[in-house]
Amino acid sequence: MKKLAIVISLTLVCGFGVLLAFAGPIAGSANSAQPVILVPPKVDMMAPAGYTIPATNSTMIAPPRDMIQAPAWTLGASYRNGDVVMYQTRFYWDCALVYTGCVATVAPASISGDSTDGGITWRRVYMTPRQGIDVTLQTAGGAWLSVGSSAKTNAGIFLASVGSSWNVTGNTCQDSVYAITTNSAQLNVMER
Repeated sequence: MKKLAIVISLTLVCGFGVLLAFAGPIAGSANSAQPVILVPPKVDMMAPAGYTIPATNSTMIAPPRDMIQAPAWTLGASYRNGDVVMYQTRFYWDCALVYTGCVATVAPASISGDSTDGGITWRRVYMTPRQGIDVTLQTAGGAWLSVGSSAKTNAGIFLASVGSSWNVTGNTCQDSVYAITTNSAQLNVMER
């Protein structure tokens, strides 16, 4: 018996999507289609046009997935790039390129996506495991990457030319990823 494959792409409100593939018999058969594949697509973690990383600061470009110890968001507290907080059972990461403390005056409000509060940009993050992270250098300059701790110039993984990329899967991609650049380079950071 020949099988007919049907692929359905779903994009949910939060911007995440799944691909479901159903393999079932050709029309007219009594057997129903059965799901056989569930593949999460790449999801852009940063600004779609690229994330410009300044040359002087190590910048968190992907938050950790283990956020159990994240402190509660606090009105009037000072936050900066890389801070992760919990608010109303949701986790948020300050992905703004601000390295000095900004005082929080508005709670993160986004159920999905971003919400802003002055110099703070809270991005909703999820505790679900990543399948992988892909980082691509989009402009000339060069970037050093580090997993789990601040990036340092001339140390760690180096992306030297436009289009060069770093891909990681498994347990390593569950930790935070940091970058520092030589020339305020743009990075495209995707998670799977």
